[in-house]
Formats: sequence, structure tokens, C-alpha cells
Amino acid sequence: MKSLISISIADLCEAHYRFLSFWPGAVRGEYAGAALIGNRLIPIPFRSHVALVRSQPEDVPDLIEHANGFYQDMGAPPAFQLDLETTPTDLPQSLLDAGYIKQTEEVWMLCPLSDAPLDAPPAHVTIEQVTPASPDFLIQAYIDSYNISFRAPAHVHRGFGDSFRGVLSHPAGLHYVGLLDGKPAGALSLFYEAELGGVYNVGTFPAYRGQGVASALLLNLLAVARQLGLQQLMLQTLHHGPAQPIYERTGFHTHFVRNWYLPAAPGGIWSS
Repeated sequence: MKSLISISIADLCEAHYRFLSFWPGAVRGEYAGAALIGNRLIPIPFRSHVALVRSQPEDVPDLIEHANGFYQDMGAPPAFQLDLETTPTDLPQSLLDAGYIKQTEEVWMLCPLSDAPLDAPPAHVTIEQVTPASPDFLIQAYIDSYNISFRAPAHVHRGFGDSFRGVLSHPAGLHYVGLLDGKPAGALSLFYEAELGGVYNVGTFPAYRGQGVASALLLNLLAVARQLGLQQLMLQTLHHGPAQPIYERTGFHTHFVRNWYLPAAPGGIWSS
């Protein structure tokens, strides 16, 4: 029998934003937005990003105004994220009326470690932890894995590299690179607090996909999480995307789905 998942959507979202806040202060200054969780506005370290949990249609104007205060100079209107469990059915229409269009669906998954497989990572993938003392090629391999796997635009490449080097020293973060025949093939990170961990930046270089790299990294992470005394892991991925079956095979279950809404025309929803 699968373990019951007791953590609420609001608590999970707040934990996610706390994990994001572990990144260096310079990154939080560049990437800034706001979230409404339980009808309480909180700042979050992520640009163009407004999450709505237990929100109402009348909250939308206030959220747009609040977000504008963070990044008006950037000319970047906020993105709204609506989870399908706690969102009123008429809230999406309020965003459509405000000039937004639906983009992707993101699934949030949880892995109770009591359900997760105890398999050891396959021997053909070597797992290396990345720390501030690691060789530069290993640090750069993680950075490249993110930039390539997530198709980061060119202007993001340097910024992500600088921020990753800064977050390496955070005590609640662990980072790993998987190698095939000594060559970097993929990477991921774990941030954690109390009994919950968040899995981030899971990526495999295109040339090495389909060879068990992501599965090996995840199996290694499950063992590490157990050693840390964690009870559950969370992650986000594209709903029905190619990575979702990999996560399901390593013990992750769908907890809820969140839809992204972005402005149809940039700047079209700025409040006065």
C-alpha cells in the first residue's frame, strides 16, 4: 500500500519557495516576484512568477500590482500559476479576461521514501558530488547540464553559472553530476529542510538520454535522502512530459497539477 501524502498544496508551495531562496542574494535581487498562498502575499525569488493557492478572482488585480512593484523596471509582466485542486473554477476565466493565455501544465510530484525503490544506482553511471572544492570541469558540467537540458537562452548562461557557484556553499544543498565513461552526462540537486527535500535541475545531455543517467542520479539521491532522515521528496516537471515516467519508476506520485498563464501581449496587463 502506498503511503498517504499528508502535506498540503499550500505548505508544499511555501517549501518550494524557501528552497529557491537558498540561492545567493544577487539572484534573489534579479529574479523577484510575489506569491499569494492562503490569501497571504509573500515575496519569492523568481522573476515573472505569481503562484495562486486558495485564491479568488478578486485577488488578481492586487497580485498584478504587487508583482509590478518588484520588477517594473525589467518590463516583465508576471506569470500566474493556478493549481487545479484549490483554484476556484472561475479564476482561470478572470485571467483570460485580463489578457492571459494558458501555457504549460506542470505536475508536482511527491515521493514518500517508504515507497521508493531501494535499488542501487547502476554501475555504468558514476555519481560525483559537486562541492566548492570540486574540479572546475565538474562544476562546469553541472552548469552546462542545466543550460543545455533546460534550453536556457544565451543571456541566462552566465547568470546561472555565477548563481550556481554561489549556492554550492549552502549547507542545505547537495549537487551531483552523473558520468558515463568518465564524461559528464547529467546532473541534479537536492535542497532540504526538516523531513522534506526538493529535487531540482534534473537534466541529461541529449547525447546520453535513454541510457539510465537520470534514473541513476535519482536512485543515488533516494539513498542520500534516507541517510539525511528525510521522509518525502518533491519535484516539478512537465505534465505528461518525457521525464514523468522516469520519476514514477523511482517512486514519485502525482500530487497536483498547476497551469501556467502568461500575458498574450507583453505589457498588455500592466496596471496604472
